Amino acid sequence: MNLGRWHLCRSAVWLMVSVALSACVCAVASEAYASAVVALDGSQRAAMSDAIVHGVVLSSEPVVLEDGRLVTRHTVRVIRWVKADGARVHAETVHIYTRGGRIGDQVTHVSGEAQMDPGEEVVIYLIALSSDAGEKRYFSLGMAQGTYIVLERGEERRVVRSDVRMRRRASQATRARASVVVQPEVGDQTLDAFVAQIEKDIAMGLRREDVMRQLPARRVVP
Repeated sequence: MNLGRWHLCRSAVWLMVSVALSACVCAVASEAYASAVVALDGSQRAAMSDAIVHGVVLSSEPVVLEDGRLVTRHTVRVIRWVKADGARVHAETVHIYTRGGRIGDQVTHVSGEAQMDPGEEVVIYLIALSSDAGEKRYFSLGMAQGTYIVLERGEERRVVRSDVRMRRRASQATRARASVVVQPEVGDQTLDAFVAQIEKDIAMGLRREDVMRQLPARRVVP
């Protein structure tokens, strides 16, 4: 089974729907992917994830996978494995992939995908996908909904979900163009409280099978 079809089947299990649309804009080859993601609560995300990592993004680079899909590979220095995935529990760095990226004139944009920049501290719920060669690759579970950015505000370190941070950035840019003073935005929880809640969610012992029974069936367009 090729990686693309395997990924599609796996995505169906993990409640992710992706419909590929192709476009050519201003002579730049581009692809846009519209995605619908079922919202999960904390205990459900903990159960569905293969691992949860807290770390710092060291670098981000676009790469093309075996099936031709363009993705971005983020190298993350591990601060701690909040939920460990077998042998990787002692790994000091981990590669995390997000769908989309740019190499020259080839551009792929995936609406709703997580965004993270080098230097940012993150907490990410991970799903592991394997290539035909057996290489395990981590993607963010639920795309932006499974990726949290750590913000420092004074002496506090707070977390904000990646998609919320993206909306705030867009809102701030709009206000800035209108010459409106923008106050610093902060997350909804402190980092310590957020990680403590994840650990409680894991301790609940909810299984993936339990989550699947709780949620409505989703049809994935091939």
